[in-house]
Amino acid sequence: MTSSTGLSGFSKKSLSIFLLLYLLFTPVAFSLAAEKQVPKRVLAIFTFKQGLPWAYQIEQSLRAGITADATFPVELNVEHADRFRFSDEIYIRKLVDLYKHKYYRQKMDIVLAVGDEASNLLLEYGEDLFGQIPFVLISSKSKNLRQKLLKSNMTSLFWGVDFRKTINIIQDVLPQTRNLFIISGSSLTSRRLNKLAHKSLQGVGFNTKFLADLAIEDLLEKVTLLPDNSAILYLSLLRDANSKTFVSREIMSVISQKANAPTFGIIDTYLGHGIVGGGFTKRRGSRKKVCRCRI
Repeated sequence: MTSSTGLSGFSKKSLSIFLLLYLLFTPVAFSLAAEKQVPKRVLAIFTFKQGLPWAYQIEQSLRAGITADATFPVELNVEHADRFRFSDEIYIRKLVDLYKHKYYRQKMDIVLAVGDEASNLLLEYGEDLFGQIPFVLISSKSKNLRQKLLKSNMTSLFWGVDFRKTINIIQDVLPQTRNLFIISGSSLTSRRLNKLAHKSLQGVGFNTKFLADLAIEDLLEKVTLLPDNSAILYLSLLRDANSKTFVSREIMSVISQKANAPTFGIIDTYLGHGIVGGGFTKRRGSRKKVCRCRI
């Protein structure tokens, strides 16, 4: 089963996961859990490290979503694989050994992989780690969503970004813009965003250039020398070409201060850190709405 979404945030994705949990847990399991008060154990494996603002928002949204209407106890376990900073095979093997040790006796009922790197981890090692329990892969990598790769216990959700709406904002706010410089890093997630942006931005009417997979020093030098009538679309910079790692919104602030062109972003946690427009998810009471930001 594969579904897709193009939202700029994870609010509706969390709702989708919440519904999937109801679908994947049988009614018998529900009744037994309610009767015996045995908690259903959910494990979420995030690609990124703990403490990132975006990661915190996703975790809080997920935690609220899966416990909102449950009539039985739900226990959410969270792991941060930190694959942006550590991508070598030795680290992956040690990570797998750690998860084996931690979850050998504490059996999970469902495992969620949030992000491309975490999805890859679950595709390769999930069965060995957790057996035949339900898996949900949340990925921007279309390869992870192909039915021939998914086993009967796997469900996939495609996450994406609506680049076109951000481009519309740039055209409305800065109609003189002729050059669009797109910034991203060298991590798998950044490269996937690059490919999605490249596909989505064909024929937008700008001269587009990707400033991707550069050393941070080279990138900062380039953004100070952009031609007139330029704008920047910042995607994600978690690791540069020299494997130096960053908190994405913090390095974005540095870039926007150095740049001689306005910077637009794609994630709400970037607001207030140097961008002049983009997409974000706005919460009103208990409801969330996907909005477009023009500052």
